[in-house]
Amino acid sequence: TQLEFGVQVGTDGVRLGASDSDYSMLLDGDSLDIRQNQSVVASFAHNKMWTQAAQVRDYLLLGNYVLRKSADSGLAIGLQ
Repeated sequence: TQLEFGVQVGTDGVRLGASDSDYSMLLDGDSLDIRQNQSVVASFAHNKMWTQAAQVRDYLLLGNYVLRKSADSGLAIGLQ
């Protein structure tokens, strides 16, 4: 099976996606949207990211604060 990767340029922006994938991206004048089955699952614009769910495996850095799983499987918050 040969994978086809498509780039479509239209009036709504530039679409990128592989032929056998449920995922695609749309870049327009306002944002970059990541889509799954034509529904937006994440969007990047104005130095921000929007998503309905996120999974972080190791740690999350918020400014100078680090949120990570503690040794006792709790949540640890500390300064970087």
